[in-house]
Amino acid sequence: MFEHAPRGKAAALGRHAVARALEETGETMVEVMVAALLIALMAAAIFTGLGSVADIAGGQRHQAEASELAQQDEQRLRGLNVTELASSTGATGATAAALYGNASYNQTVDGETYTVASTAQFVTASTTSASCTSSASSNADYIETTSKVTWQNSNDHRAAVEEHSLITPHVGGGMVIQVTDGAQPTANPVSGVQIQVTSTNTAMQSLTTDANGCVVFAGLPGGTYTVSWPGYVSESGASSASVILADGTTVDESYQLQVSGSIQASFTTSYAGDTGPTGVTGPTGTATVTGTADTFVASNSQVSPAVVSGTPDSYSTTVTGSSLYPLSGTNDAYSVYAGDCTADAPPSPTSAVVTAAGTTPVTIAEPAMIIDVWGATGELDDRDPSLNYVGAGWTQSGTYNGSDTSSSGNYNYDNTETYSSNTGDYMKVTFMGTSVEWIGSKAASHGSAYVTLDNNAPVTVSAYAATATHQTVLYNSGTLTNGIHTLKIAVAGINGGGGADTISIDAIELNGGYTLLSTAPNVVLTDTGCGNYTTDPPTQVQTVAQGALTNPAEPYGTFNVCADNGSVMNTASVSNTNFTSGNKVNIYLSTGATGLTSGTCPG
Repeated sequence: MFEHAPRGKAAALGRHAVARALEETGETMVEVMVAALLIALMAAAIFTGLGSVADIAGGQRHQAEASELAQQDEQRLRGLNVTELASSTGATGATAAALYGNASYNQTVDGETYTVASTAQFVTASTTSASCTSSASSNADYIETTSKVTWQNSNDHRAAVEEHSLITPHVGGGMVIQVTDGAQPTANPVSGVQIQVTSTNTAMQSLTTDANGCVVFAGLPGGTYTVSWPGYVSESGASSASVILADGTTVDESYQLQVSGSIQASFTTSYAGDTGPTGVTGPTGTATVTGTADTFVASNSQVSPAVVSGTPDSYSTTVTGSSLYPLSGTNDAYSVYAGDCTADAPPSPTSAVVTAAGTTPVTIAEPAMIIDVWGATGELDDRDPSLNYVGAGWTQSGTYNGSDTSSSGNYNYDNTETYSSNTGDYMKVTFMGTSVEWIGSKAASHGSAYVTLDNNAPVTVSAYAATATHQTVLYNSGTLTNGIHTLKIAVAGINGGGGADTISIDAIELNGGYTLLSTAPNVVLTDTGCGNYTTDPPTQVQTVAQGALTNPAEPYGTFNVCADNGSVMNTASVSNTNFTSGNKVNIYLSTGATGLTSGTCPG
């Protein structure tokens, strides 16, 4: 018994030991798996740490390289002169060679691309702010340079590297120039404008305005400078300005500049027709015709002074005004009118909006100035230029010898007469006086004429006689109102009984009157409202409707009119303000006329 008991216990103990061993074996496998996982995680962490360390080292290397490039760029900037520092280099990605103070370029080091952006601006010592953004009294004391370097590797998570320096320009004067567009109500800076400065003691320098519309010239010797802006125009139409610079001082200049535009002006005028002057009833309505001018004004409250375009005395149907400043805002239109006198702006001037690099067409209305210059008085021979013959049948007979008798026995006035038998032919003369007579011949070969005075109904006058007579009064007007009148004598085509219908004109007798000057007078106009507009408009052999001017269109205003015939002159005044029927002025060059003097008109 005692022998079996230990063996059973031993067996039980053995079975328990086996079970225990099997249990411990499972736990060990789990532990091994957990340990392996921990080792893997630790390895990954180690490798990640090693990568971060590498990134940190790479970022530090990039930053160090960027700092070196920034320092090199500052050294480059210190080697530039004042003009080069203030200039800009436009192309990004260029090399560092031949770059100016404001530039951007790329550098590649160890496979990494770095972008270097350099800026240079003038600053004032009192506030350390940029000269163009300081008060108007700021000096360009120093040049502040900045070199900023960035690189393409985005994993560095590091800020760009910047280096700054202050450079003292050479001793001399400076110009701080600000360019704006003149917009209303707030002007904007204009970048990209080339500004040039020249003087007699220094070479031309050129800079381009930055984003603030600013350029600064420093180290300039004292003197008088011309500041210009090619391709742009100021509000007054100027392409340059004069600036006086004292040694060691800085001047601040501000200009409103735009790319210029143009106005192309044409002209029109209206006046009464063929019989329109004072004393003669004109036709129904008025004639509106193309006008001419030599100058015109474009004015706006934003522009001072107003811009005058054209060339005095160069009359044309069109005048172009270039270099005009394009305006903006609600008040963007120019008031445009003929002449060069801003005090003579008409009540309703033409409006024109100018666009940059564009041409705006406008039509300008002008009043008509009807200038009639009167000359000879008394008896006019049939060949006097004041008599206007119309028709193909008029024939001159006799030879003028300056006497009132003839050896031929015709006894015509001055030995001549003019005749026609062609129905419809007529002679017309405009005169000023209190009566008129038609002197001619009567003969068996003569017929009848229709005689019209002013706008009255024509009367039939017979020149037939069986026995010829000469220097006969064929028509007498009787007493007339002292004013301008027109006499017309027309071939009626009515047979007088001798088988012919000829009429002849021997002379026209005027009583207390004048006739229009038979040659083109010289005319000089002076604007009495301004006193600065004097012109010699083209003239013609005058008609009573259009007067002595080839084209009567003239600027609005009050004018002194002087006319001469090469030996005597006289003057009159006219308010050229009627845009519809014209403005009449009479000038008398006949002997005894009030105001008549010897000589010619000045101007």
